[in-house]
Amino acid sequence: MSRDCIAHPSSGTDPLAIISDIHGNLEALTAVLSQIESLGIKRIVCLGDIVGYGPNPVQCIHLLADCETTVTGDWDAAAISTDDPCWSPFLLEQLHWVRHEIANDQSAQQIMKSGCLAKLTDDIAYFHAMPHNFSDWIFPEDLYDPKKLDRIIEESASLAFCGHNHLTGVHFETSRQSNATQWNYKSFIEAGDD
Repeated sequence: MSRDCIAHPSSGTDPLAIISDIHGNLEALTAVLSQIESLGIKRIVCLGDIVGYGPNPVQCIHLLADCETTVTGDWDAAAISTDDPCWSPFLLEQLHWVRHEIANDQSAQQIMKSGCLAKLTDDIAYFHAMPHNFSDWIFPEDLYDPKKLDRIIEESASLAFCGHNHLTGVHFETSRQSNATQWNYKSFIEAGDD
């Protein structure tokens, strides 16, 4: 996996589901994929962190093998690396367990290695934490930092989908005056039709 790769697959016109931060939670992933299928959606982009805290990393990797694009998350990158990140001892213990779980599954390892850092298609960007960096992401206080939001758009696209930040919502430009963009944030949860 190249840390600076940007994939440019052809875009489709069919509906697209965007999922992120599965973290080995097979039950939740199965429910979400079932809902996506019931809506007739065939195209899925995964914004990373397939593995992590949950007990079923290998099964989750295989369920997402046919995603249109899989962006590599920080957990995913750490799981296929031999270097330990600067994480707490508790997280490193979980990471070592995930590595052990996928060690004997060459197919799962290949799926994980096939991810890219970001996808850019038709002025739409998909990435995990920030467009070109695993160690930088949107924090809650960044909701009030127009410079950081401007930088994200400058580094990616005018429409960007980001995982990892655990802020369910939309940042949108409200005005642009004297080279300063005004941003607004709307928090929401889309729970589906059921």
